[in-house]
Amino acid sequence: MALILAMNLSFPALAIAALGTSVLALFIAPQQFSRLLKRSRWLLLSIVLLFSFMTPGLALFALPGLLAPTIEGLRLAFDQVSRLIVAIALLGLLLARVPQKDLIAGMRQLLMVLRLPRLDADLAALRLALTLQRMEQGETSPDQQHWLTHTSRNAIIEGSASSISLPIYPVGRIDKIIIGVALIGAVVAVVATVIGPG
Repeated sequence: MALILAMNLSFPALAIAALGTSVLALFIAPQQFSRLLKRSRWLLLSIVLLFSFMTPGLALFALPGLLAPTIEGLRLAFDQVSRLIVAIALLGLLLARVPQKDLIAGMRQLLMVLRLPRLDADLAALRLALTLQRMEQGETSPDQQHWLTHTSRNAIIEGSASSISLPIYPVGRIDKIIIGVALIGAVVAVVATVIGPG
């Protein structure tokens, strides 16, 4: 819900949200937040460069023969970077506060409750487990990576566990009500920001 709300904010509320979540993540989950930021640095830089130089508008400075960033592009770049920082901070908080197995099990249960078409909850849980394990292991050299041409639940990745065991939490009526209220709240928040005041 917080991420959906942040994605629909605009300046200056978006800047306040980015600053607030960053400070919170630095105090509660400094290791996870700094690691995620470090791994996202090239994405952040790409966003700044692409939006700044490729968005039409009033040039920040005018030098003959040089491509200049635009004021509108810098504004869009700031908005997109702020949204990404909010997402990174929230992810860092989530990874710090929720045990990995509980996080994977919760996502699997949520997908099973939502029953999204053509989405295998077990396969999604396995992919999330492998992704989180890869994040913890850090970068490896290219010659140590073995990729398979087809993704399957029987795929073997070097250094990964051959199986994962997850706790199963029964989904009760109150859980379904909370999920429904959260989804309705997300839709209302998106519609409210699109329509705007008046």
